[in-house]
Amino acid sequence: MRILFSLALMVVAACGKNQPDVAPVPETGPPEVIECEHAIKASSVPFEYSWLREHFPGHTVEMQGLVQGTEGKAYDVLTFTTAEGKRGSVCFDISSFFGRS
Repeated sequence: MRILFSLALMVVAACGKNQPDVAPVPETGPPEVIECEHAIKASSVPFEYSWLREHFPGHTVEMQGLVQGTEGKAYDVLTFTTAEGKRGSVCFDISSFFGRS
């Protein structure tokens, strides 16, 4: 019985030595701020809210604002609070549908 216990102890010790020292990789999501230079192309306003729900579950929208860019670009900036309480804003390029009926 002692031999079996010793053998099991050696196996457990050997397994522990082969484990690399690797720090856990934190889960990362999108940044809380996406500037208009890197705007998300939107096909509609519902798309914008759907995108926020997908990427920031549990968020609360605080404000939505129109920004006129250069070269006829139009942007919709949604400012929100994440479920964790962080403030964020995402710029959506709405040029494909803004001002069209």
